[in-house]
Amino acid sequence: MTYRPILFLALACLLAPTLSLAQESEPRPTVALSSWKCDWTKLGTIAQLSDSLWVPIEQELVNEGKLTNYGMLIHDWADEWNVVFYRTAVDKTAFFEARAEFGRRFTERHPDAPSLTDYCTEHKDNIYVLRSFTMGATK
Repeated sequence: MTYRPILFLALACLLAPTLSLAQESEPRPTVALSSWKCDWTKLGTIAQLSDSLWVPIEQELVNEGKLTNYGMLIHDWADEWNVVFYRTAVDKTAFFEARAEFGRRFTERHPDAPSLTDYCTEHKDNIYVLRSFTMGATK
């Protein structure tokens, strides 16, 4: 009895999911989250910084098509990660290009601006590609 067909079938079953993912070339919408543990007494200050310094630049990037969205979440009912910034883009490449452009513009316009690290002790970043989602209702 030869084991080659069985071995080939087993190998094909193991590799099939990996190969199908590798062949997926369609860009996927991307969501990037930056979560922060911040001083609770400074949440208002952080919101003001976002509104006055970050939002104008993020809005420019949205208007230019470099990002699709920017937003800030402040703790209402959650854990110690009490400030979250999110950005969406058409794909990861667009996100990274927009982040680099944000950094360039921010440094140029606000060289003496305070840093979030002045108010927050930790942060973590996560980048996700959307696999399943719904769209807003159309009229």
